[in-house]
Amino acid sequence: MSVPHLLALHSLSGMHNERLRKIMDYYTDPVLAWEDSANWAIVPGLSKEVAVNLDLAKRELDFEGTYERFLQLEGNLVSIYDEAYPELLRHIYDAPVVLYYKGTLPGDDQLSIAMVGTRHSTAYGRMVAEDLARDLARQGVWVISGMARGIDACCHRGALDGKGKTIAVLGSGLDVIYPKENTDLYYNIVENGCVISEFPLGTTPLPRNFPVRNRIISGLSQGVLVVEAAEKSGTLITVDYGMEQGKTIFAVPGPITSKQSKTPHRLIREGAKLVSCAEDIIEEFDYLFPEVKAAPTINGKENTGLLLSETEEKILDMAAVAVHFEHILVETGLAAKELSSVLFFLEMKGYIKQLPGQYYITEIKK
Repeated sequence: MSVPHLLALHSLSGMHNERLRKIMDYYTDPVLAWEDSANWAIVPGLSKEVAVNLDLAKRELDFEGTYERFLQLEGNLVSIYDEAYPELLRHIYDAPVVLYYKGTLPGDDQLSIAMVGTRHSTAYGRMVAEDLARDLARQGVWVISGMARGIDACCHRGALDGKGKTIAVLGSGLDVIYPKENTDLYYNIVENGCVISEFPLGTTPLPRNFPVRNRIISGLSQGVLVVEAAEKSGTLITVDYGMEQGKTIFAVPGPITSKQSKTPHRLIREGAKLVSCAEDIIEEFDYLFPEVKAAPTINGKENTGLLLSETEEKILDMAAVAVHFEHILVETGLAAKELSSVLFFLEMKGYIKQLPGQYYITEIKK
């Protein structure tokens, strides 16, 4: 299938996924479709007005320049008609006809989990997102998110820290990095997974693009995990897509005083699986991916289903005997609010318990 012609078709002003699908279903060959643009009104489902406007857009498009720009990006294009197209995505409603990507697409034999949440994350949410993503990645699970600020970025960083694979699905063209502060993250993801977009090159991150791309985040996964989200968060769009696509929904509980716990807690009440460690997710897919197992014993310590950060390990070491909050604060160098979130997480996991007077002690055998 001609990449230059499919690229040009997809790049036309006024073209969108549904229209491109109708044209390709009729012609099957992008070269034939491109050359017969004057007759697109015969395509079932395309009105004469739309067909005329698309033909006008074709006459204005710089065919060679569009392809040259694509080559300079050093990206890849895969269509729904290619064998390399992700099988999970192929069967969702309104599956993208064209995907642009840099990096390596996941295989159909790999467990992939979408991890999503609010841009307005708390210290607790960021810590949990990184920890869970790190642990999933270390066990061979691909972590999928949207490279947005907040929880998304933490999920990608956690997966990268775990030396695993991660996928970022963009709400802009493949050549438009958003937000700009995630530029280094973008290139790290390319080297350790892939960055994907269904939007033509040069597409800016318009607000309407993000809800649309969320169907791809859930579509590439076997399950959707919500880390943090307020009551009316856009995260629910991904959850809704996941439910429509038959994905397993997971949610992380959080402090009852946090508004960012509202959506995870509601999802849990409605039947989403409560997640407190990576194993809670992986065990749901044992029948599909028996080779993905819980993390092995680390440094001679008992595996508890979640790999801890260096700071968390340090806190557990200090709490082998009762230790005061202020002492932990000094030794870790954390801000009081951040330390409170870490301690809350460790306590919720059963790693430590709080004693009277703001003292803490380990609950598990190390």
